[in-house]
Amino acid sequence: MKRLLALILAFALIFALSACKGNDAPVEDEGGEIITDVPGEVENGEETDAPEVEEKEEAPEVKPEEKPQEKPAEKPADKPVEKPTEKPETSPEVVPEEVPEEKPEEKPAESKTLGDTLLSVFRANADKSAADIAAACITDEAIKFMGGTAPMEAGYLAGFDAEITGFDSCTMFAPNIGTIPFVGYVFEVSGDADAFVKTLKDNANPRWNICTEAEQTVCEKIGNKVFFLMCPKTLEE
Repeated sequence: MKRLLALILAFALIFALSACKGNDAPVEDEGGEIITDVPGEVENGEETDAPEVEEKEEAPEVKPEEKPQEKPAEKPADKPVEKPTEKPETSPEVVPEEVPEEKPEEKPAESKTLGDTLLSVFRANADKSAADIAAACITDEAIKFMGGTAPMEAGYLAGFDAEITGFDSCTMFAPNIGTIPFVGYVFEVSGDADAFVKTLKDNANPRWNICTEAEQTVCEKIGNKVFFLMCPKTLEE
């Protein structure tokens, strides 16, 4: 039954379509020309030309391809700015000032006097004879005058207020000019040398020379040798 109804409906549809196509067929006039004008509608008993309608094929709308929306690149999360750790302020170390050690003032070494210089000559030659010691003293570079040596006998010696005795031998060294307050002796004694030294010191007279006076008196013994000298501290050239 259903198939029958479907066939009837199909035939009805085909018939309707063929009827519609028959009205649109071109009409030929008596000369055989095809009449393309189709009478229009009749308004108020007059036939009006139907307007020609140009059917334009509508182009299918072309939709632009929708590009997938690009997601903006995710920015890396901003890292929190790390503040540099502030070191606690430390007070600078107070370095104690170095106080320089006060060195004792070095006094310039006092130059040797003439008496000290010749005493050193005696000590360096004490093992020699009295004549040799006297010669070494008068020829030392500290002596700035012409001088010489001479052997002496017991009695009054230049530079003493009393007689000098008790020695075995004696050599004097002195300048050739008598105005210089300089006189020296080297004695050799066999008795008490200390007592002899005391005798010399007790009787010495620095002003034995009337014009001048000796500034220094030196007397020392080494063994049986006794050194005695009266002189200025320095000799001017």
